[in-house]
Amino acid sequence: MVFSVLNLFSKQVLEQLVLDVCTRWRGIRMYVWSLENSREFSMKSIRQVIDANCFPVIHSATRWVKSVPLKVNIMAWKIKMDGLPTRMNISRHGIEIDSIVCPIYSGEESFCHIFFQCNLVRLLARKISSLWNVDYVDVSSYEEWYTWLVSLRLQANLKAVFEGIFYCLWWSVWMFRNKILFEKDTPSQARIFDNIVSNSYYWYERIFMCKTAKEIWDTLLITHQGNSQVKDNKIDLLVQQYEQFTIPKEESIDNAFARFNTIITSLKALDEGFSSKNYVRKFLRALHPKWRAKVTAIEESKDLTSLSLDELIGNLKVYEVIIKKDSEMVKDKREQSRSLALKAKKESSDEDSSTFDSEDEEYAMTIKEFKKFFKR
Repeated sequence: MVFSVLNLFSKQVLEQLVLDVCTRWRGIRMYVWSLENSREFSMKSIRQVIDANCFPVIHSATRWVKSVPLKVNIMAWKIKMDGLPTRMNISRHGIEIDSIVCPIYSGEESFCHIFFQCNLVRLLARKISSLWNVDYVDVSSYEEWYTWLVSLRLQANLKAVFEGIFYCLWWSVWMFRNKILFEKDTPSQARIFDNIVSNSYYWYERIFMCKTAKEIWDTLLITHQGNSQVKDNKIDLLVQQYEQFTIPKEESIDNAFARFNTIITSLKALDEGFSSKNYVRKFLRALHPKWRAKVTAIEESKDLTSLSLDELIGNLKVYEVIIKKDSEMVKDKREQSRSLALKAKKESSDEDSSTFDSEDEEYAMTIKEFKKFFKR
């Protein structure tokens, strides 16, 4: 059994696990283990060799937040080590997949993109930081995020809670991503923040910080929302922004959706909101007239009562690519036509110049002959 295990490792490891043959003792040939001073076999020695040869060396200490479950801590560790099965990692291991594009937002699905660079994650991170009265800085990697976290001026116990909430954010985003890929029903992005808050309550309650976590969140929500009068004024302002929301001609669908999502998410945070059906119709009405043909096609072919906002955005982004390509083709044709027109104009100018020179020569010859005639 030992040798069957050893066959799984590289030649370099096997060379270090050679059994030395000792001299006969009392006529019996004995084998001893060369990796232990006691010359006796031990699993510990095998593990040390495997760790030294097969695993990367980690210089930074592993972070551990006791207030959140073990599975969430492990996931945060995998994010740090880039050990999650993102589409990019799966592709790098030689496994054929249909796409490496992030199912949440456009871009290659690396761990940096899905947990730090994605517009959705940055929006949620800004919202959490705003509730904690912390200035959030957009980061692109775990290292940049950790540097930002260390720089925050928070008490040690509060910083631990804050870090744990970011772990909840990553967990919720990863679960949201998996539901998009593996479940039939498309999940709602607006529910992610609610899941972060509810998971924070539940997980801290299960450990030992129920009162602390709940008091922190309640205080932050009151500080952020204000009293009922302030809250009503904020709702009125957001409703006005929602009703007046429009999309300029040159704005991309991604940017427009980010602005729109900020409004509806803020309304939900204040316990106010519209139905998903209303979101779809409002976004369609807000589009520039250049989208009119596509809007009409969607209204005729889709059931707007069951069409999700995410599905609508995906549909519009595909059409946006087509519009962009058509625009580039028209632009190229115009440049070609302009080039041909300039070339034809230049040739015509050269012909006119040549004709004019020829006429001048004929005129000069006529004058010369005329002068000769009078000299006679």
